[in-house]
Amino acid sequence: VVTTTTQYEAATFHSKTDWRVRAISATNLHLRTKHIYVSSEDISEDGLTYVLPKNTLSKFITVADLRTQIAGYLYGVTPPDNNQVREVRCII
Repeated sequence: VVTTTTQYEAATFHSKTDWRVRAISATNLHLRTKHIYVSSEDISEDGLTYVLPKNTLSKFITVADLRTQIAGYLYGVTPPDNNQVREVRCII
């Protein structure tokens, strides 16, 4: 049994950002990379097609946070046989 004499000592810590829930959710982000699907209905023949390796995509998702937006520069190459395809090599 703990007895305190002031309200300050009896108060419990409450975080407005729910850091514990965010930390647990962030540790499970790598599991979301196993269930990524691209709908073929959204693909058009006129636009560019970006090819993103799964390891690059999973690393980008793993370093993300559920409440914070992240961004990165995409670096890649265009194959000599097809101008409409961009192969992403890294995200910085």
